[in-house]
Amino acid sequence: MKNLLFTSVLAIAATTCLNANAGSITLTGDGVTSTGIAVSAAATFNFSGNILTITLQNTSGRNARQDTQENTLTGIFWSFKDNLNPVLKPLSATIESGSSIIGTCSVVNCTGVTNVNGEFGYDYEVAGLPRGADRGISSAAYLNTGLANNIGNFNGGAAGLNLDGIAGLGGINFGIISGAPGYNPNNALDGKPMISDTVVFKLSGVRGLDVSNLSPANFQYGTSFSDLNVLDDFPAIAAVPEPDTVALFGLGLLGLGLMRHMTKTVARQSNVA
Repeated sequence: MKNLLFTSVLAIAATTCLNANAGSITLTGDGVTSTGIAVSAAATFNFSGNILTITLQNTSGRNARQDTQENTLTGIFWSFKDNLNPVLKPLSATIESGSSIIGTCSVVNCTGVTNVNGEFGYDYEVAGLPRGADRGISSAAYLNTGLANNIGNFNGGAAGLNLDGIAGLGGINFGIISGAPGYNPNNALDGKPMISDTVVFKLSGVRGLDVSNLSPANFQYGTSFSDLNVLDDFPAIAAVPEPDTVALFGLGLLGLGLMRHMTKTVARQSNVA
């Protein structure tokens, strides 16, 4: 029984270590456009096994002026510390509950569409990205997927679904606008398909990494690097275990306590004998 308990504790401890490459952190940033519009954004990076989920949200409040390209969130850039260069595969880009496409798509009826894998691209080892980042996600053509017509690649790295116009990233289409009430597009945005509030991206290839490996990220607005770019308010972070990791650690402690209790019980029985 003693050996069995010890083996169980070791197994639990090993499983805990395997799940340590996990955690979640939300990065936020804010700024002001050239016309005085206050903007803000948030990106939650969640590491789970081999999957990185990035939830990108335009968190700007209600705007009294007209909405323009400059306060439309179109990308996020980041890198990993210590020259880490994981090869990530873009798996999916989706609009989840509470967000939606507004405006008109010319290829399909975008009402209720949640799959935007052909309207966003991922690239890495890119020189010249803002603030020294080496990889990013974008709906605009300042990022190149390497596919024909620069179509989005959030389809396991292959060409995704084209929803509007000529296939490929370009213009302000499918940029992320604030979900706050009172959207008031100017001529550059009026009628174009835009995403209200949030897009969720999934990428594979992060096994062994966690939030402590992230360097600061930055949020890109508009259709070029000359438009507004906002650095996130990056905190000092360490690896944050997921709830299942904490539970496994608790089981390990429970097993150690039980083993200690059994050892004492056997010792008392031996003394009595």
